Amino acid sequence: MTLNDDRIRSLIDADGLIRGHDPRNVQNCGCMLTAGTVFAADTGEEVPLGSGSTETQHFWELPPSETLIVMTREVVKMPERLWASYGPLNRHARSGVMLLNPAIVEPCYEGPLSCFLLNFSSKRVQIARGEPISKILFHELNAPPSEPAPMQLDDSMYKVDLSKAATLFHRSFLDVTGIEDRAASKAQRGLKNWLIGFGAFLTLLVGFSAIEPLISRFVLERTGIVTTTQRTADARLQEELERSRALLQSTNDVRDLETRVATELDEIKTQLETVLQELESLQGNRP
Repeated sequence: MTLNDDRIRSLIDADGLIRGHDPRNVQNCGCMLTAGTVFAADTGEEVPLGSGSTETQHFWELPPSETLIVMTREVVKMPERLWASYGPLNRHARSGVMLLNPAIVEPCYEGPLSCFLLNFSSKRVQIARGEPISKILFHELNAPPSEPAPMQLDDSMYKVDLSKAATLFHRSFLDVTGIEDRAASKAQRGLKNWLIGFGAFLTLLVGFSAIEPLISRFVLERTGIVTTTQRTADARLQEELERSRALLQSTNDVRDLETRVATELDEIKTQLETVLQELESLQGNRP
C-alpha cells in the first residue's frame, strides 16, 4: 500500500520519517526531493554555487550531454514496515533532464539520498539549491523483514561515498567530450607527425638534388653508365652546340656574300673606268 500525504505527515511528526524537507513538498502520495549538494563527474569534487545576494540566484549548471551527481537536502529514516521508491519528475523529462538512478530505499535505512542527472537537451540547464529533482513514494510491507539489515549514514559519510561514485562517471554521456578531445589531440599529433615527415622528405630531396650531379659524374667515370642527369646535361650541351653551329654557318654565309658583293663592285668599277676612258678618247678624236 502506498501512503498518502496525511499518513506521510503523521510519520514525519511521530518518527522523523523525513528530515530537512519543506512541508509544502509533501503532496498527494509522496514528497519532493530537492538538490542539496552537487559533485562533479570525473573528479568527484564538490561543486560550489556561484555568488549572489539570495539563494534563488545560486544555480548549478548542467551543460548538454553532461552529468551532475546531486545529494538531496532531505534525509529519510525508514521504519521496518516501510520501503520507498523515488524516480524522475515529468518537468525535468520535458526539459531533457534524465534521472539515471531511480532507486528503492529499503526498510531500516537512515540517511540522505542521491540523484544522478543527465542533460539530454541541447541547452544548458540550471538547477538551484532546494529545487525539486525527484519524488519519493512510501509503501507499506505486509510484515516487517524477518532479518532486517539496518543501515545508517550521516551526511559526511554519504558525501565521501557519493564523491567516490562520482569519479566513476564521465563528465559527458558516453564520454562524448572526452572522445572529441582525444580525437582532436590525435588529429593534431597526426598532423604534426605528417609535417615532420614531409619536412624530412623535402630535406632529403633537396640534399639529393645537390649531390646527384656528383654521383652521376662518378658513376659515368667508373662504369660508363649514363645517368638521367648526365643524359639531360648531354642533351642540353648538344642543343647549345647545334645553335652555335647554326650561328657560325650564318656568319660564314654573310662573309661569303660580302666577298661576292665586293668582287662584283670591283668589276663594275673597272668596267666604268674603261667606259670613261673610251668616251674621253672619242671626244679627243672629234674635229
